Amino acid sequence: MQIAVARGATVVALARPHDHAALYELGARSCVDYTDRPAVAAIGTVDAALDLVGGDFGVSLFDLVAPGGTVALATAWSIPRYRAAAEARGIRAVACLVDAGRIRVVVGARFDLYRAVEAQAWVTNRLGFGKAAIVVGDREGRRERGDQAGTRGGPA
Repeated sequence: MQIAVARGATVVALARPHDHAALYELGARSCVDYTDRPAVAAIGTVDAALDLVGGDFGVSLFDLVAPGGTVALATAWSIPRYRAAAEARGIRAVACLVDAGRIRVVVGARFDLYRAVEAQAWVTNRLGFGKAAIVVGDREGRRERGDQAGTRGGPA
């Protein structure tokens, strides 16, 4: 979402209401509860949609996108006949945005490597806002919530 904002897009974020404040802080122009179907329908059509959640949600975005628009799924790709591949040029462009301070990585929780299963459950069950970071060498095995990092080395 931050990349879209940095490139001049007007962002309408579909999220749980308790995540709206954080999304406004990251640049969303407006936020809509994705479980409120009439509110989602009232958005109308959009030029592009980005799914950062996964599951069946991404497929539902196709109905919002205008003909010729774009749908991007940043999670596991499960739509038959389509392939996604990272491009070095795009990765460098994102790194430049991070270095310039125009986007930042939001880490919602950190897990030591031996707690990777718990980290996956945290993500799958949507237990917080931001990304789960696997921390190698955290001998205390702690989990920190609400941490925000702005370095290229963190999860995006």
